[in-house]
Amino acid sequence: MRKVKIILPILFLFTGILLYLQFGRDVEVISTTSTTSDQFYEQGMTVVANKLIIPDKVAFAENLLDRTRRNDFKEVLFSYDVLGYPDRIKIKVYPNRICMKLCRGSWNIEYENGEMWL
Repeated sequence: MRKVKIILPILFLFTGILLYLQFGRDVEVISTTSTTSDQFYEQGMTVVANKLIIPDKVAFAENLLDRTRRNDFKEVLFSYDVLGYPDRIKIKVYPNRICMKLCRGSWNIEYENGEMWL
């Protein structure tokens, strides 16, 4: 009985920490780049997803592209009023900051002419 009183709160705390690390944090934009020419506008971003696991990368990528078009990031605001929406969007995604510091686990999203590639 005494072991249960010790193990149960530790188990709840560990579960709470894991739930926070997976669901409690928002996507964070680390850096952005823009390339423009006369007829072409490309936007690049590096983001940290702040997740332990991303089970559905396609749905996550669509959500990220939608947020980019809506200009819905708290770290950065894009200027779509001068050049309009970009012709190509490139996003490098890291699952969390540890993976970013170790340069591991990243994947790319590319969007051009209504088509998305992972």
